[in-house]
Amino acid sequence: MAAAQVSAADIVPDRIVRQTQQPTNTPLQRLAALEALWGVACPITGGAPELVRLASPLGLSGLHSVLLVGGGGLGPAEILAGHYGAWVAGHECSSALHALASRRAVKATGLSLRASVETWDPAAPVFRAGFYHRALLWETLAQADPAALCDAVAGALRPDGQVIWMEMVAGRRADDELLARWRRVEGREADLPEEAQLIGALRGAGFDIRVVEDMSSRQEKLSIAAWRSLLHRLGQSRPAPALAAAVVAEAERWLLRLRLQHQGRLRLVRIYAIR
Repeated sequence: MAAAQVSAADIVPDRIVRQTQQPTNTPLQRLAALEALWGVACPITGGAPELVRLASPLGLSGLHSVLLVGGGGLGPAEILAGHYGAWVAGHECSSALHALASRRAVKATGLSLRASVETWDPAAPVFRAGFYHRALLWETLAQADPAALCDAVAGALRPDGQVIWMEMVAGRRADDELLARWRRVEGREADLPEEAQLIGALRGAGFDIRVVEDMSSRQEKLSIAAWRSLLHRLGQSRPAPALAAAVVAEAERWLLRLRLQHQGRLRLVRIYAIR
């Protein structure tokens, strides 16, 4: 199939597409689609099980404080706190998502003391200085500069701090129309970095790189399985128009992302580093 023919309708049933108006990019409506895809309160690729698995090299326990940047707010912080017993401070750059996370935190019980959510500014990242033992960064560069972010994270970590960074990077032949379209639907303002830029930014901030892993293939498998499951569920019911619109918009984003990853022009990497 040619790139120009890619559309959300390829994976979303026609009856759902017909319920939608203009695809939306608002943070709250996108969160609704992501939570439908990956699970409530953990709108990241693979959901809660994948988040727990990816964080495992950090060796988290009740003795650790964790800086979590990205990932969708309070939910991922609660999952890490609940599984590992760590004290997790999520950071969200969207004011709407931060407000939603704050409302959810009021209703939360048990884990509310160990999981919290704060705001951060991608244009000028600043975190609590010298406070955290570990950091987990989840696709944080839609608006942020790699060097500025790494400097801020380094300043927030205690000596011997560790970081895991999940990030989309440019692959081969990355400067093309399809990639530009993906950036538009993702609302990415910053240029897509290359893997070498992330490594250079971490080293410049004083980190020692221990592991660099391409996660693109795993993400593709997880995503295809999740979309099949979601479409099966939607086929059993009539989704509300707002959710249908959000699902169609999210489907287009994922179609573009997976096509670019399959062609090697977009990659998801995991970097593990120690300060």
